[in-house]
Amino acid sequence: MTTFSISGIARKASRALLVTLLGFSGVAQGAVLESLVYSPTGAAPIYEKYPSRLILASNGELWGTTNRGGPYDSGTIFKITTGGAYSTQFSFGSVNPYDDGGRPSSIIEGASGVFYGTAEAKGTYGYGVIFRLDSVGGFHVLKSFTGNAAADGSFPRKLAKANNNLFYGVTVGGSGSIFKIDSAGNFTTLYRFGTQPFDGMYPNSLVMGSDGNLYGTTYNGGQYGQGTIFKFVPSTQQLTVLYQFGSIGADLSRAVSLIQQSSGVLYGTSWEGGNFGKGGIFKITTGGTYTLAYHCGTVANDCYAPQGLAVAANGTMYGTSYSSGANAKGTAFSLTPAHVFMLLYSFGATVSDVAKPSSEPVLGGSNLLYGTGNEGGGAGFGAIYKIQY
Repeated sequence: MTTFSISGIARKASRALLVTLLGFSGVAQGAVLESLVYSPTGAAPIYEKYPSRLILASNGELWGTTNRGGPYDSGTIFKITTGGAYSTQFSFGSVNPYDDGGRPSSIIEGASGVFYGTAEAKGTYGYGVIFRLDSVGGFHVLKSFTGNAAADGSFPRKLAKANNNLFYGVTVGGSGSIFKIDSAGNFTTLYRFGTQPFDGMYPNSLVMGSDGNLYGTTYNGGQYGQGTIFKFVPSTQQLTVLYQFGSIGADLSRAVSLIQQSSGVLYGTSWEGGNFGKGGIFKITTGGTYTLAYHCGTVANDCYAPQGLAVAANGTMYGTSYSSGANAKGTAFSLTPAHVFMLLYSFGATVSDVAKPSSEPVLGGSNLLYGTGNEGGGAGFGAIYKIQY
């Protein structure tokens, strides 16, 4: 385990005016909380670029990463309050260009005040890292991937938490793998894709099911080359393919995420396929019963390449799409358990607005959604938004 100190840099906030969008079933207001640009005194701006998904920490703060930018152009970890007070917690590349990783993709919270995440690039061997960020103890590399498919793989994605000290995740190098790691850095590869026929290639992420099993999707491979949905049992290290995309006409393909409802049913999003070739939303039971829930393109400006979903206590799901909308810069939407779709917001109304949302939203209180976009925000490198719906 390698330890570094937390580094940061003075920052000047840059905010946009509130944007109100009308002209659909419902009215939502969107605001840019933060445009991603450093403004050190007496120096040229240093931009943070391309924020990834947010999480809502137990203390009510939003935490996230930027995939690029920062002082070393390797990405950053940041936190921001729901009121817009922003601070950078770590800048990748601050020790040397490689060992602490680069291009972080996401973080999750473990025990209170401790965060874990993955960076898809750099590290000691150049194939990504798993890291821990303590509120007082600094930044620690728990695992540097070697790129050896037989040993540990390469290019890790988002972690799933089993408990405060144990996490599961996937790599996408080669055909991909499933691994586990604990808070001390003890790492084990559990499954390699390609072990059995048509199990898929390039897993995206995992969700820990209420039954203690892991569920996920692959972006490619499978019987029809369009990806799969799978279940993985950690205790037996057994993977079962629940569904092969392409099994039915006008099916979805290239799935990117899963969530689980309180009922146990899983929902997910796909970037491609469907009746209009724009992707859509599906549901599947843990036993493998698959249903097409919504085809993007069903109504004008609804969604194209949906990024992911968040589920509210009443079962209504909220999501974003990378494209479509009134400005062709992406949308925010809701979908009820009865599969009634509502457009909430079209991104990119002005150059200062967020555009091209890059992940599922985070649900806050008082009917608020928070999230990130890869474009817009004034500087053009993305921003953090909130939407009142």
